[in-house]
Formats: sequence, structure tokens, C-alpha cells
Amino acid sequence: MTDQTETDSTVVEVMAELAALEDPKIRAVNERHGDDHGVNLTKLRAVAKRLKTQQDLARELWQTVSSTPEQNA
Repeated sequence: MTDQTETDSTVVEVMAELAALEDPKIRAVNERHGDDHGVNLTKLRAVAKRLKTQQDLARELWQTVSSTPEQNA
């Protein structure tokens, strides 16, 4: 039997969901404002609300962030 509740998701599932929500137009607008994501903020907040607080999942998702030269400076 598993410990996961109905709200628990895996990193792969969340990343796939975010990839499906990716919108090139949103990315272009966000890049002009110094952001590097392409998901509408309202949709992103809906995902966050559904996922609630899952500290382990959050840590794993943070580890998936690509390292950029700016982050290494």
C-alpha cells in the first residue's frame, strides 16, 4: 500500500502538466519582463492550489530548474 494521498503528484506528472500549459505567447511576454516561464500565471496558481503543500515534491521540482549562467555568477 502507498503513502500517497490523492493530492500527491510526482515530479514527472507535474512537469508534464506544466509543459502542456506552456504557451509561446506567454513566454514572449514574460521574457520581456525578465521572467523565463511560459505558463499563464493564473493557470500556474491553479496547479499550485491543487497540489497544496508537498515539501518533498517542492524540493524535487526546485532541483529540476536548469542552471543558467546568471545563477552561477
